[in-house]
Amino acid sequence: MSMAEVENIEKGLHSSIQAEGIKDVTVQDAEENYASIRADDAIVLGNPPESLQELDRAERIKEGCEITEEHEQNAKRIDNNILNSGYFSPLIRLRIDEVLSRHVASSSSVVPGGHMRVSFLDPHIQSGPQCGLAALSMSSQLLGLERKEISDMLEKAKKLGFTVQGEMFSSDWLGELARALWPLDAEILSFPSPDELIKLMAADYAVLVPYDCDRNHEPALRNGHGAHWAILVGFLNVDINVTGLHSAPPDLHVLEDESFYVFAYHGKSK
Repeated sequence: MSMAEVENIEKGLHSSIQAEGIKDVTVQDAEENYASIRADDAIVLGNPPESLQELDRAERIKEGCEITEEHEQNAKRIDNNILNSGYFSPLIRLRIDEVLSRHVASSSSVVPGGHMRVSFLDPHIQSGPQCGLAALSMSSQLLGLERKEISDMLEKAKKLGFTVQGEMFSSDWLGELARALWPLDAEILSFPSPDELIKLMAADYAVLVPYDCDRNHEPALRNGHGAHWAILVGFLNVDINVTGLHSAPPDLHVLEDESFYVFAYHGKSK
């Protein structure tokens, strides 16, 4: 989805939040006691305590925070030949081509290129209204932390009083759950600008965002009735002055929001 689409979706999510399945906590209670899900929220995960940052790999394994080989293999970055590799499915390659074709100048037939960065994760599939837990579980892959089963995360969230069936309709609750599960920091931010997102991804932070989804799980405007959580894993910045796709430098500057797109996983990604 483009940043322009995100801005439109914000308007829908501001008006209501999805609380389907919540028996003991009402939407009104959530709004009175915690910040509800808003599309201008983003949860940034990472930056473990200094004592953990200073530990070497062997000590991290002892602490249960091993950077596994699976993580190192899955978190491969984009390169110039990525579209011809096995990482992108034919459908995703078609979508990228479609996005690039949107930016063909009226006076030219040349399809522009751009800069990309993507981390590839193993999808964690949700069961029931557990999209927030699934996104949080996938963030552990991105951060190289110990994987926790969604069922175990659900039990922890229940004990903390955050959920009944797995639904997480508070950014604060989801951030607090992350802190309870792993030795990391979780900060709730206003939705980052494209340049801020690039810096966060370049620094290997995990960014979780709520959005309003359609039946095919793509961004939509449904007044919050399709509230869903996703983890951002990459971006594409279209540049009409570039031919082909290239690895994005960490100091990439986005000139227009409409040229910036994000890649995301969610609890029903395959």
